[in-house]
Amino acid sequence: MLLSARGAASTSAGASAGVDSGTAAFLESVVTQIGNTPGSGRMQVVADPTVLAVHREFDVVLRDGDALFVPQRPSDVTVVGEVQNPGSYLVRSGLSVSDYIDLAGGLGRYADDSYTFVIYPDGTSRQADSFPLLSFSSNSIPPGSVILVPKDLKPIDVEQLTVDVVKAISDVALAAASASVVLENK
Repeated sequence: MLLSARGAASTSAGASAGVDSGTAAFLESVVTQIGNTPGSGRMQVVADPTVLAVHREFDVVLRDGDALFVPQRPSDVTVVGEVQNPGSYLVRSGLSVSDYIDLAGGLGRYADDSYTFVIYPDGTSRQADSFPLLSFSSNSIPPGSVILVPKDLKPIDVEQLTVDVVKAISDVALAAASASVVLENK
């Protein structure tokens, strides 16, 4: 309801600012629709009382039906995706994203390490570039984080490419030889 009230106020303000009634009605319907859409998924919240005392805007108001889940403090970092041995590994001081990937057996054959992400326990995420992987300190990878190494959607398999090219050349040579024999026998 708070969002609807804000939306109505902003729509009225928009109407007085010279927005035509059709646009104002559209904006009001969008605000109403957003206000009626239930939230889903994770929501990052600040639970530190000292931070909340200074930044009141971070204080989340719970409503009927809201649920708050505080999991046990994890002691591992999970590595998933295109690695040799996906799994969870105990947090060790000083390990980087690259070190955790090495613990998981290294990158898989079709890994796209340029799109590696670290998903933090609070639901936020950060892309880890290929070379900055080495610059991540253990403090930037807290327990409960997930390192995701995606699969390259267009991998080049040199062996398969070589087999295909050689076969194509062989087929062309065989066709040319067959044509030559047929033409000679005429």
